[in-house]
Formats: sequence, C-alpha cells, structure tokens
Amino acid sequence: MSYQTAVTTEAQAGTIPLRHPDTTTDRPPPPPVPSSDPHLIADDPSAPKTSADHGLFEMSPAEALALLSAGVELLVRITGDVPPTPPPKSPTVPHMSGMQAEKENIVRSYSDKNLAKLRKQAELEAKRLAAKDKPEPVHDNQPESGNIDGVRLKPHPGLMSPPPQSEPYVVVGADSQPVNLQHSAITRKFYSKNEPPITINQYLQRLHQFCPMSTAVYLATSLYIHRLAVEERAIPVTRRNAHRLVLAGLRVAMKALEDLSYPHAKMAKLLVRLDYGNTTSD
Repeated sequence: MSYQTAVTTEAQAGTIPLRHPDTTTDRPPPPPVPSSDPHLIADDPSAPKTSADHGLFEMSPAEALALLSAGVELLVRITGDVPPTPPPKSPTVPHMSGMQAEKENIVRSYSDKNLAKLRKQAELEAKRLAAKDKPEPVHDNQPESGNIDGVRLKPHPGLMSPPPQSEPYVVVGADSQPVNLQHSAITRKFYSKNEPPITINQYLQRLHQFCPMSTAVYLATSLYIHRLAVEERAIPVTRRNAHRLVLAGLRVAMKALEDLSYPHAKMAKLLVRLDYGNTTSD
C-alpha cells in the first residue's frame, strides 16, 4: 500500500482530519504595511523631525527648500495639465457696462464723503450760527463807502458765504481694461510652450547651489504660491508654469525679506544652461 492510499484510508476512517484549501487556517497573513509600523517609523533615520524637535526659526535652508519643492510638486499633481486661458478673439471695449456701473457707484458713494470738506463745512456752519447770535457793533464814524482817503479797501468775504462745492470723485484708470482681462493676460505670461524636462526639485537644487537663499525666502515663496493657487485660486499650478512661479516668488521674497538680492542677469545666465524650452531666461 502506498503512502497516499494509507493517508486516504485513515482520513476516511476519521483518524486524520481533512484540510480544505478554502479554510481560514491555510490563508496567508495580510501583507505588511511598513508605514503603519510605529517601530519602523521611530527607527527610520531619514524620517522628518517633528515640530517638537525643533522650531520654525531653527529650520535650515535645505529643509525649507525641501518643503517648498514638495508643496509645489503636490499642487502640480493635484492640478494636472490645465491649459492657459486663451486671449480674447475680439477687441475689448474699455467702457463696459459692468465697469461703468462700478465707476458710477464709486462716484455716488465717495463724492460727498471727503472728511476734510465735511469738517470745513461744519466749521463754517458753526461760525455762521455764532455770528447770527452775536449782535453786530455800530460804528458812527465809519464811512459808508469802501474808500478811505482815496484808497479802495479790499472787501472782506462775509461769514454768510455759501460753502464750496465738493469736487467729483476722480476714478483713476477710467479707460483701463477690466481686471479679469488684465489678470488673464498676466497669468498667460507664466506658461511655457514646452514642458520643462527637469523637476521642481532639480530646478530648486540648482538655484540653491549657485544662488543660495535663506529659510525665510523659501518659506515665503511657498506661502505666496499656496495663497495664489489654493486660497485665492488666481492661477493653477501646472508643469508648464510651476518653474516660472517659483522663480517669481523667490525674487519677490528676496527683495521683501533679505538685503541680498541676486540680479536678474545672474539668474538668467544660470537658467540658460538648463535649456528647457522657452522658459530659460524668465
């Protein structure tokens, strides 16, 4: 009798339990998830430090650069490839109905709300009431004419003169285009015709290598881009405009926060070597 025949005979007799492949005892354990293991996270030397380990003012420029790169890359992945807004085909009329109504509303709201003119009118009204209550002195020897010894006197303006008329509120840029058209034209300037072949991280690392900046500049740039893209939704961050947005944010943050501001010519020479389409020098 073979071994297989003996096992089958004993199983039929009830001495050896049968095992079915679909039972729970033969199922393999679930696959491990390293990210959910607290011991692996605690022992990982490359894991980022928590906020309790160091404060914001102790952050190094390299860490701030990594945060800026990760934030922009996340916005790019969330947004996707969004094409720029095409320019209007027909010429725009400066005096549009919406803008004209807004200008008229401004004129009605602010023409009579000049505080200096209101204060002057109140002072004249107070003087007029005071002069009305006070009796005028009588001078017997005062000549009736305005001439004294042949000299004509300059007439003094009375206190009862009417207040000056308020000037109309002047709207600056009355012939300018609407704000939405100007905004669309500005946002189109950030788009490049060809998608850059390098990532945002490589782009920032090269900038930091030859034009190093401080932690405050990198964090401020990240805040600028987050406000424009998420809070105000002024411009979508895509791979076609992310590089120019980062460069513009860095230059604005440098001029606003730091004494050191690299000239545009130096950064343009640095970016020319990257050679990524039409976004080399801007």
